[in-house]
Amino acid sequence: YYVLISLFCINFLGRGSVFCLVFGLFAVVKTKNFKLDICSLFCFIMFLVSCIASIFYSDMIEAIKCLNFFLMYIVGVSGYCNAVNKKKYITMVLFSIFAGYALYIVLTFFANLNTVPEYDGQRVIKNFWTGERISVTLVGLISSVVIGYSGYVLLCKKKYLLKAVAIVSLILVVLINSKTATRTPILLIPIVIGGMFLIYLFNQNTYKALKILFFILIIAILAIFLISIDFLGVRRYIESTPVFNRFQNEGAKTSRVQIFQMHLSYFFDYMWGGGNIQEATGEMAHNFLQQGHDLYGIFATVSLVLITICVLRNICKLLIKRKKNEIDYLFISMYFAMLIQSLLEPIFSGYPCFYFSFLLIHGVATGYVNNG
Repeated sequence: YYVLISLFCINFLGRGSVFCLVFGLFAVVKTKNFKLDICSLFCFIMFLVSCIASIFYSDMIEAIKCLNFFLMYIVGVSGYCNAVNKKKYITMVLFSIFAGYALYIVLTFFANLNTVPEYDGQRVIKNFWTGERISVTLVGLISSVVIGYSGYVLLCKKKYLLKAVAIVSLILVVLINSKTATRTPILLIPIVIGGMFLIYLFNQNTYKALKILFFILIIAILAIFLISIDFLGVRRYIESTPVFNRFQNEGAKTSRVQIFQMHLSYFFDYMWGGGNIQEATGEMAHNFLQQGHDLYGIFATVSLVLITICVLRNICKLLIKRKKNEIDYLFISMYFAMLIQSLLEPIFSGYPCFYFSFLLIHGVATGYVNNG
């Protein structure tokens, strides 16, 4: 069960969506009692309309893969409700997702160790499984899962081995995205971990909060000092990275706003999917709502909006909970990192398994929030 989760997250043999479907069908067979709710209906509609659009505009294989939109959510929520040890189920599912994405980053890092991430003016890297060129934003996309899980581990877990794994994973995230000049993950690390730190701090007593703040302040001062004196050549390395040069030249400027506006201007011209807006603008939508509309049509857009409302409902319930435990922080951190990334990248054409794993997490979180 958990190995199959990691296999589809790692895009095993370049067939992540197929292994996701295999996992979903296997989990359905293993599930004794299904838990269906209103979000299940939204996910089913998403499957239905994306399947129809794929039959018309793509092929039957892509249409079958769309079943994952429905399977992942019901597997998550039903799996939680059927689990004897619910805490273990949550931690194992989310660790399996983290492990898959983290290992994918490791494999991609070493596969591109001696390559230049550029081809014909485009920033690309080599796919570990197929050897084909893929956009560097794919690594940025899967990095968000590692960032979200690592933020939770660094704040809440006491096991030093797990903390070491999280730190090494974050270092690899920084290294590979620095090489490919991908800014989003570099900015996402302080946003997610800093945000989680503030949420965690807010829920501690005054003495513990001050103690944590003092510890963080000492580390920050020490880090700034070591960088300023170029300890072990760290400052020179940072200044030599492509991402540092990109920040220097472009700052935080992005073309995503222009792409958003272009796709929005064609919203009512192409209502039924088929990728027509991408063809008209020459750009893929860089958020899951607009890309869902472009690929699958208006009913998919409505479904995705309703699913997102359910996600925001869960986040609000977790945030307002007074006495939070480590599971609460785990879900909040994963939700934040993956939802932010979903609003910044073309995930359905780039790496649909990312959204499938997001729906799996959302299903587990819904079972936890409603029945925990």
